[in-house]
Amino acid sequence: MWWVEAVLTGLVPALLGGFVGLVLGILRWPMLLALVGGSTTVAAGTNVAVSTVSAMGGTYKHAREGRFDSSLFVWLGGSAVAGGFAGSFLTRVLPAAGLLWLITALLLYEGAQMLRAAGTPPPPAGSPAEPRWRDSRRRVLVEVIIGFVIGALSGMVGMLLGSLRLPAMIRWLGVDARKAVGTNMAIGLAQGAAATVGHLWQGQVAVLPLVVVGAAAMLGAYIGAHFTGRLPVPTLKRAIAAVLLVLGLVMGALAWQASAA
Repeated sequence: MWWVEAVLTGLVPALLGGFVGLVLGILRWPMLLALVGGSTTVAAGTNVAVSTVSAMGGTYKHAREGRFDSSLFVWLGGSAVAGGFAGSFLTRVLPAAGLLWLITALLLYEGAQMLRAAGTPPPPAGSPAEPRWRDSRRRVLVEVIIGFVIGALSGMVGMLLGSLRLPAMIRWLGVDARKAVGTNMAIGLAQGAAATVGHLWQGQVAVLPLVVVGAAAMLGAYIGAHFTGRLPVPTLKRAIAAVLLVLGLVMGALAWQASAA
């Protein structure tokens, strides 16, 4: 019963992804590869398309509940798309294994830092909040730089890398964790939609798996996003940290394979 596997392939990663603001296509990849008959090209295109559909469900729910920063989406998201385009031309210039090891190190480091930050007690009630960025123009510049660099890295390795962008929003830009989750998913939607158009144009998307897996993923992301605003922020940060650490281990396995090839 292939459709049961297809539904679970879309639903399970999307439930977690919608909650923490990530599409988690890397967790869906092995099952999709089997569902499309072992073609890595078609699996990649279908995975990006499913990620896009999944992000639609999550983004809709996050935006409805106010977890979306339009300015952050424009500056950081726009520079991420530009960086992804630029990085795609460097795919064969820089060693894939080295880039994967770099991403592994960043994921493990950010996961550990996020876990530590989640255990820090919040400031006393009523204490004045210290703004992270007093100069709005400098903040926009930092957003553009972060978006472009992570986007370029994503273009070089063929992944959306929202798992690097999310902790950057929270730790480096001081964005509220819940709003960072929703905005990050919206940026992933924009990136995925652009990539999906290219894959569809080249006939690299399996329609039936996309419909079944995508529908389950959209529902899963919507349900997962429902819980983002209903759990304490420290719990949300711990969940994000756990996902980052798991993704770091998965990325490390990919880096090891690439180094051995």
